[in-house]
Amino acid sequence: MKKLKASEELLLKDFFEKGVDLMKTSKGTPFGQIIYLIRKKLCMSQRTLSKRSGIPQSQISRIEKDSANPNSTTLEKLCHALFCNLVVFPVPKQDLDSVKEAIAKKIAKKRMGYISGTMSLEKQNPDFQMQNEMLKQEERDLINNFNSNIWSEIDD
Repeated sequence: MKKLKASEELLLKDFFEKGVDLMKTSKGTPFGQIIYLIRKKLCMSQRTLSKRSGIPQSQISRIEKDSANPNSTTLEKLCHALFCNLVVFPVPKQDLDSVKEAIAKKIAKKRMGYISGTMSLEKQNPDFQMQNEMLKQEERDLINNFNSNIWSEIDD
């Protein structure tokens, strides 16, 4: 698998930063409360929103009270009726390069465990320092040659 171009890396970085900022700004505000605030800003009743969106007024009430979990179609209809766009975007829980490094480390340990076991059976146990160097080299090789096949070696 090809590495990302510099422009693609920058685009992802920008998206992720904006996503993190939005998450911080929203501070876990329920979607229903946001719908409520937009509806009030537009001076629109639940009945009017119901007519515009095709969503029953009772369901809108439950959504606004955060006692209903609307599906994506319902959210799209509500947003459209409120003159808004619905944006869904993945925001990483942690830096993706760190994820790749952690995966590479995990695979390297797994591989080295297998190699150590085999060497031990053949009475060729390298010393601790040599094993550590072999582990670090395996990690570097995995990071430099990270590909989609690596994911099949991980037990979540």
